[in-house]
Amino acid sequence: GNGLAAPFVYGLVLSLVILVVYFMPRADSDVAILVSPFAGRTAAVNAVARADGLVVDTGRWRFLILARPAINNDPNFPARLYGAGALVVFNPGIMTGCVKKG
Repeated sequence: GNGLAAPFVYGLVLSLVILVVYFMPRADSDVAILVSPFAGRTAAVNAVARADGLVVDTGRWRFLILARPAINNDPNFPARLYGAGALVVFNPGIMTGCVKKG
């Protein structure tokens, strides 16, 4: 058969796991929330509110928002954000260029 498929798939899976772990929000930090591009900023703000969070900053795009849990070190905050309609919750360190300074 082809001997390259297994190492390639293994490498791909390993890379994805590393990315997910790297971008996963920590309980003690702000998170970036992505909602549907068609939903708009109000939907993002409402998702944060429903998840017992506080809006830290709004990004350049209306479907991207920075938030933190109302209670410090709340490990369930990302899960509640998903339940409130967030499509993706990630560590905002990768999008420092996406947020307006000011």
